[in-house]
Amino acid sequence: MSERKRVRFFGPLSVRCLWTLPFASGFLYTDFRTAKDYDEVLAYARQIEMVVWENAEKKMFFGRNAGHENIKAFITRRAGAGASGMGLGMLSSSS
Repeated sequence: MSERKRVRFFGPLSVRCLWTLPFASGFLYTDFRTAKDYDEVLAYARQIEMVVWENAEKKMFFGRNAGHENIKAFITRRAGAGASGMGLGMLSSSS
């Protein structure tokens, strides 16, 4: 497995780069501050068809790598619009 480093964008939402699975590679989105934040980001990720797995009880989902920049931009736009102080942290692999 490649070395990992922590890169902080803003706020506490965690995004973890996981290993490449046989069927998908991407990011695990966790630590949403509210259920509304989770629901809105998940709805956007579904709309662009990037959700591989989700767990509503734990407010987390795994999104395809191809959609990460779009999802990150959506989160940033929401935070800029005053959405409940939501942020984005990212744990990424350095390759």
